[in-house]
Amino acid sequence: MQQFSIWLAELPMLKDSSIICGLHPVIVLSNDIANRHSPIITAVPLTSKLKRWDLMTHVPIRGSGLERDSMALCEQIMTLDRSVLQRQIGFVNNTQDRQALIRGVGAQLGLT
Repeated sequence: MQQFSIWLAELPMLKDSSIICGLHPVIVLSNDIANRHSPIITAVPLTSKLKRWDLMTHVPIRGSGLERDSMALCEQIMTLDRSVLQRQIGFVNNTQDRQALIRGVGAQLGLT
């Protein structure tokens, strides 16, 4: 598993929550050393519901092994147990997309 790999994951359902759940692709953001040794990963979920382009935390992702144009929801950074990951479906190779993801997460955490 590598940073910026895209995996299909079964995201846990939380009652009465606005957090995305169910079967969704996620982009792994945790660093490669942690990805090799830890039972958990840090990721952002993707959705094919393309809306709210005005938010800095919504990052469009096209291609990269995805069947549909998608949007990374960087405001929903999550820690996941590896057991929810089903299979790798792609990889974000594009440097501009990677930088946009970093900016989106930075905006959410107030780092920019």
